[in-house]
Amino acid sequence: MKKIAIDMSPLVHGSRAVSHCTACMVSELLKYKDMEFNLLYFDYKRQTQKYLRPLENHATEKVIPVPYRLLIPAWKRLSWPYLEMILPRCDLLYANEFYFPPAKNSLVLATIHGLAFRVIPEKIPPQIAQSLDKGLSFILKHADYLIAVSENTKKELVNHVGIAPERIYVVTHGVNKRFRRQKNQQEVRTRLINTYNLDRPYILYVGTIGIHKNIMGILSAFRTLSNKTSHHLVLAGPPDSAWNAALQFVAEHNMSDRVH
Repeated sequence: MKKIAIDMSPLVHGSRAVSHCTACMVSELLKYKDMEFNLLYFDYKRQTQKYLRPLENHATEKVIPVPYRLLIPAWKRLSWPYLEMILPRCDLLYANEFYFPPAKNSLVLATIHGLAFRVIPEKIPPQIAQSLDKGLSFILKHADYLIAVSENTKKELVNHVGIAPERIYVVTHGVNKRFRRQKNQQEVRTRLINTYNLDRPYILYVGTIGIHKNIMGILSAFRTLSNKTSHHLVLAGPPDSAWNAALQFVAEHNMSDRVH
């Protein structure tokens, strides 16, 4: 039976999106009972108790009570502590974040969620772009294979980073089972009206409100389109680098009644 280790650090230290992605992915992977899974949590505060769930015999959880912020520089500079010190027998380590225990003998598979900081660095705050670039360098040094979340990300890895295509597998994000077509459409419409005052057709954007997401381009295009349609624009996502500029643009062009 193959032994698979999964770095569960994103559930404790990762962004909301990566944390959610990791939780959903692992819950699906654990359905494969012909593999043995070891779920690794680097968490000296032992916060992971809230994530633990009843597991079947082919899956175990291991909490490493060492501060993650101390492990990262040790992994970067010394490649220590390495994976086999934690799991002597392991065939593959999967990582969904930039930093993870380097492996001496095991294969390592890591996910790349995007390369905006390499492709359009001018759209990313310099300090953030530099941090992301260092994380990518760590992955490229220690991962044998990569997962790209889209065909476009794979092309960017090949064209902008020089990764051999045969090292990259495209696995798009799945959709949580909670997201489904609602049977009672009238109830949905009523909730939208009562909660968001949305009583007309709307154009929906989902994602961070960041410059690298071309939010200002979306707003500019909607401003032009708004004279030809009664649709509203809904921007659904956490504030990011374009938040203040977006608010200012909406206010200056008197679009607050059409943009949500």
